[in-house]
Amino acid sequence: SKDFDTLVKLKEFEKACRDIHGNVKPIVIITVDGTPDDNPRFTKTLIGAIGKFRKYNLDALFVLTHAPGQSTYHVVERRMSPLAQDLAGLILPHDHFGTHLDGNGMTINQELERTNFKRAGEVLAEVWRG
Repeated sequence: SKDFDTLVKLKEFEKACRDIHGNVKPIVIITVDGTPDDNPRFTKTLIGAIGKFRKYNLDALFVLTHAPGQSTYHVVERRMSPLAQDLAGLILPHDHFGTHLDGNGMTINQELERTNFKRAGEVLAEVWRG
């Protein structure tokens, strides 16, 4: 849901997402995996879709799903697959420079969180560089 909001604001996607008046184009088609948390029948997904329909004054919003196990036909999943294979069994350091979380898993130190996140990104880059 947040991804769509970000996408329609990006200059790079302006021609694809917006009409000549700067409004989001009236028909939107989104494809998702068949997993329960992405499924169009899942309450959170429905609420998000309804919110987008209203927020952008859409004429039609289609949320299509691939059957479970068919994500190989999902263009993003297909491109991510080689990257994901390299990550099998990898545990990213979430607290390399110390914990930024309290006992409930809530962030208590945003600067430390950013530093730890950056380190996790560096680990990913090292893996993908080979």
